[in-house]
Amino acid sequence: MKLTGSYQINLKKQLKEQENYFNLLKAMTAVGIACANCDGNIVEEERESIDEYIGGIMNGNLPSNIKKDIDDIYKNPPRLKVAFEMVQKVQLNSYELFDGIIDITIS
Repeated sequence: MKLTGSYQINLKKQLKEQENYFNLLKAMTAVGIACANCDGNIVEEERESIDEYIGGIMNGNLPSNIKKDIDDIYKNPPRLKVAFEMVQKVQLNSYELFDGIIDITIS
């Protein structure tokens, strides 16, 4: 079966959007964890707040490689600088989502 040009373009666009979505989830997690770890300790309440804010992603239907990436972020909390480097990779017009994760983590 040969794919048409428009189908290939749509498929590429959908894959790019999906990749951007997964990068967004990872970046939001990284920012939240980096903020929570500023005092050198991430308590369960902070992790729960981050998971709830992001929409229960740890219980969602994410591909196993994305779940592993997010779990790795929890196991190896990034510094804020590294977390914000991840944010730069996400194509967003606004960074309000990140303001929210910072607010719930440090309050």
